[in-house]
Amino acid sequence: MPTISNVIGLLLIGLGAAMLVPAAVDPADAVQFILSATITLFFGATLYLANRSPEYRIDARQAYLLTSGAWTVMPLFAALPFVLSGIGLTDAIFESVSGVTTTGSTI
Repeated sequence: MPTISNVIGLLLIGLGAAMLVPAAVDPADAVQFILSATITLFFGATLYLANRSPEYRIDARQAYLLTSGAWTVMPLFAALPFVLSGIGLTDAIFESVSGVTTTGSTI
């Protein structure tokens, strides 16, 4: 389980870093993206640092858990900028799942 948390932490760190790009491009919405990036980077770094391991061995069971965990956690954190900009939680999660999965659905 520590390996799964460690990898999800790394994914959240990547997502948090990616949130800083729109903050640099659009100064009008920079506050939402900087706050979202800070929250995401905090949780990602916490997961990563708390579960560091010198050995990464992922078997089939852990791969399934990692995949389902990543597809659950990533859209929740990706929805933060939408929620902070005033969009409802359900719509924000829908938009972020659409963006993370690249389905192109939108509301």
